[in-house]
Amino acid sequence: MQQKIQQLKSFIWYWLKAENKHSLHPPFVFALYTSVFQNQSQPYCFKEIKKAKRKFQKSQQEVQITDLGAGSSVANSATRKVSQIASSGITRAKYSQLLYKLCRFINAQHVVELGTSIGINTLYLSYACENGSITTYEGAPELAKIAEKLFEEHQIKNVRTVIGNIDETLKSNLPKSVDLAFFDANHKATPTLTYFHTLLAHAHEDSCFIFDDIHWSAEMERAWEEIKNHPSVSLSIDIFQFGIILFKKGIKKQHYILQY
Repeated sequence: MQQKIQQLKSFIWYWLKAENKHSLHPPFVFALYTSVFQNQSQPYCFKEIKKAKRKFQKSQQEVQITDLGAGSSVANSATRKVSQIASSGITRAKYSQLLYKLCRFINAQHVVELGTSIGINTLYLSYACENGSITTYEGAPELAKIAEKLFEEHQIKNVRTVIGNIDETLKSNLPKSVDLAFFDANHKATPTLTYFHTLLAHAHEDSCFIFDDIHWSAEMERAWEEIKNHPSVSLSIDIFQFGIILFKKGIKKQHYILQY
């Protein structure tokens, strides 16, 4: 209950502070907002992914969850139905589609995803960088199997799944350069910050890091504050569900809270 109250307070704060494009002055930020956040296009692959998600939502298959993170806000059992995960345990479609559009906007070729789950976000990222590669990490073997079956059904060839505790598997499986990274594996401050610093060594000026559930808890909000204030970060964007950081040089360090 305390966590729910904290999240409600954070959302009210976000709602009062969020700005739109009229508050954006730097050309790059304005282009990012209009080309990505206001982009209403619906590529054909979105329909295919929605079909896959609806299929999962009807599945009565049960899976054993190896949860090494902060847990779920909707289920405490170690065994969950795939339908429950697909309906309330993964990213909402509008945010998954934002991942796709961000990936396309920066022309990402080397993508890292921490937290594969059943593979829906991975599909969006895979279609977004058709000529690139996705390295996705999942701590729960049964979830990884479901995701890999999904990739096979969609004839996805550019995804490599790393199964196991991310604390142990992350460093040895990272590409030399990371264009885009999506952090959705552990909603606790210390692991999030550890993963951030690990991937930071592989980032470059045009990299983009996206953090899910930055207002999940007070400790995640503290982690987000530390991340956005890191000296390497030139631009940070809070859209409540996601926290997005970029490392562009030549841009005055700025933090935005944007409507989405």
